[in-house]
Amino acid sequence: MKKIIYSLILVVIVHSTLNIENCNAQWVRTSGPTKGVTSIAISGTNIFAGISGDGVYLSTNNGGNWTAVNNGFSDLNIWSIAIIGSYIFAGSLNSGVYRSTNNGGNWYVANSGLTDLEIWSLGIKGNTLFAGTANNVFRSTNYGGSWTAVSNGTVSSGFCFANSGLNLFVGTWDGVYRSVNNGSNWIYAGLNYELIQALATNGNYIFAGTGTSGTGIYRSTNSGGNWTSVNNGLTGNALYVWGFIFSGANIFAGTSGECFIN
Repeated sequence: MKKIIYSLILVVIVHSTLNIENCNAQWVRTSGPTKGVTSIAISGTNIFAGISGDGVYLSTNNGGNWTAVNNGFSDLNIWSIAIIGSYIFAGSLNSGVYRSTNNGGNWYVANSGLTDLEIWSLGIKGNTLFAGTANNVFRSTNYGGSWTAVSNGTVSSGFCFANSGLNLFVGTWDGVYRSVNNGSNWIYAGLNYELIQALATNGNYIFAGTGTSGTGIYRSTNSGGNWTSVNNGLTGNALYVWGFIFSGANIFAGTSGECFIN
């Protein structure tokens, strides 16, 4: 396993539709947050952003304004956000997984069964929750009540998750892997030698954001068989992509160059 630890790992959750043709258009900034946006997730009109060192921020007006919602955190290094119904989950750098049932008003620890509390990502397939660490992938079928390791020696880490149909995708040190049985088995799905920090799906479209290489955003239409670069409007630090989220006809990207919308 590689020993270098990077400070920008995230999760992507898809709850609405995307205008695919708009994915080659210009990206513009929202009003914030402006510091280390590591993850973004949406529930109804609420957009949650995980911040490195600043906890979780909430916007209720499509990114127009943001408010910190950190009651209950002992660790403000939040790298991932995930949502199942009324359950909101936050993965922290040092203290495992937190859970809220009141839109971030209060947070409580949900770590039973986790043997690694350095949570780099959270993902969802149906009502099943996944957590990725530097050494493993964990699965919970009871809303974070308990966790079981499911990497099975094939996937050594989990930096981000996304799903489409039967497919569950995970981003790793060495590209993308895919499972069709909720993480019980994994197969390689492309972008070898790339650190994949962000994944998102919409129908047959898969989006992947890269880390240390700074090669930006890739898109696949065949479950990772082939990938195409889609970086119009992204330059410099914005090519280091930390997270995606869809809202209506828009796709949001959290990057090292702040938050962008397409």
